[in-house]
Amino acid sequence: MRVRVSLNVHKPLQRVLKLKAPTGEKLLVTFTYERLLNICYICGVLGHLSRFCEKQFDEDFTDPGSKTPFGPWLRANHLPAARSRVQSSTSMNMGKKDWEEPPICIESQRGWDLRQLQ
Repeated sequence: MRVRVSLNVHKPLQRVLKLKAPTGEKLLVTFTYERLLNICYICGVLGHLSRFCEKQFDEDFTDPGSKTPFGPWLRANHLPAARSRVQSSTSMNMGKKDWEEPPICIESQRGWDLRQLQ
């Protein structure tokens, strides 16, 4: 699922979100971001690279080495366009193309509502 969001560039990127489904099932949603330019893998803030991060100069800073909380996995691979073509084996045999619309998300005062609108 793709959503367009506005980000506060002074705060770290959100990596995961814990959700509870109406059925009671606990879900863990991981985020990836498109079109990221400079991201610090130490603090997760946009606009500078790790080698320029001011957190390195904090007294209580310990070098995380390769186990940084943020990393290249936050960058989305080239994703398909918002409208994706889905073909079943039946429709492929018949030469028909079925299109599936992505779910629509709405922004509420508390954040994004990821339920599909009907």
